[in-house]
Amino acid sequence: MKKIKLAVGAIFVILAVVLAYQSSLVSAMLSFANSAGTGSSTGLYFAILIAISGISYILFAESNNKLLKLMPLGLNLVATFVAMLFASKSFHDLKLWGIVTAIVSLVIVMWDLRTNQSVEDEDTYIKEIEETPETIETSRRGKHRANNWITNDKSWWLILIANLCFLTVAMFIGFATINNSLHGAMVEKTTENAVREDSDEGSPKSTNVSDPNNVGHAPLRKAGQYFYSDHYGKISLLGLSTDKKHSQGTGQVGTTVDLVKIATNKPLNSDQQFNSGNDFDTNKLTSPYTYLKSQYTVTNNSNRSIIVGGLKQIVLPDGKQINSSDKSVIDSGQGEELAPHAKRSYYLHILLDKKSDAYRPKFVHLYFEEISDSDSFVIQGSQFDVIMPISYKM
Repeated sequence: MKKIKLAVGAIFVILAVVLAYQSSLVSAMLSFANSAGTGSSTGLYFAILIAISGISYILFAESNNKLLKLMPLGLNLVATFVAMLFASKSFHDLKLWGIVTAIVSLVIVMWDLRTNQSVEDEDTYIKEIEETPETIETSRRGKHRANNWITNDKSWWLILIANLCFLTVAMFIGFATINNSLHGAMVEKTTENAVREDSDEGSPKSTNVSDPNNVGHAPLRKAGQYFYSDHYGKISLLGLSTDKKHSQGTGQVGTTVDLVKIATNKPLNSDQQFNSGNDFDTNKLTSPYTYLKSQYTVTNNSNRSIIVGGLKQIVLPDGKQINSSDKSVIDSGQGEELAPHAKRSYYLHILLDKKSDAYRPKFVHLYFEEISDSDSFVIQGSQFDVIMPISYKM
């Protein structure tokens, strides 16, 4: 029985350590996104309750009072309830949970093995009984019965099983919850920073809008990073443009192509396949696919409002041309009106290869339409094109 306890305890510790490692990655992502996250102390409360649970088991292991013997289980259930109740707000505290529960579980296992030495060899036990005076034989048998885990160690096993269940559930659903919270925090922080930076510049005035087609997409910033999205699946950032490109000779109206990302997505279930296809007004995308995400900023320094022309065409290194009217192209700026003395960022979302995630264009050639006055339709900004080289992780 001692070996079984040791094995189960080891499994629990491994799960706790894995959970701590996973949550440390999430903490790193939060830091990378410059997001403060939430300030909840749920993880600390959970750890304290688990610690009290383990200590109470040690203190009351020999007690005949059933309430005292079941108290560790009650504390554990309360800890689990508190953790799950506030999980969506404080899942970044999983690292603390994992470390503390691993330590507490080790202490419980070691204490139990030290204090409850079970008889492992039946022949040895029989020999001990034969050599034991009759006056203390009953005591020997009583101790053997006391060492029976079914009658004496219910609390220990219930605590361990409850923790195993909690950790398993957390490991399976934790990342989904973390991703949702993380994405929201990152988008909110990015928006706040953008508004703050623009307000500091003074002129021109800025209006910040979020990407309407960016739901569930992680703000990945380095080639090689990946993200698990509930909405889409596994998103991986393959390549990034190496610099910004500006429009030329447009007078008081200017356009800057800020960045181009080449990414892939692997839908993991039917819902994600549907969501991926729905983005491009097509059927389910069942295979991993490659797409482009780009941000361009239009600045209007004139006294009149303008109409953004948006993307006209994209040309790829293999000669493939994709027009803006194609259903595989989403442009949040095309046809939008921009007020005088304002600037705004818009987004391109273009499906490059719907059947493969191995497409690696070395550059993309973007052609943009002219920008016109919103009332007179006089051209305020001429057509222009830019070539954006793409750098991939080696």
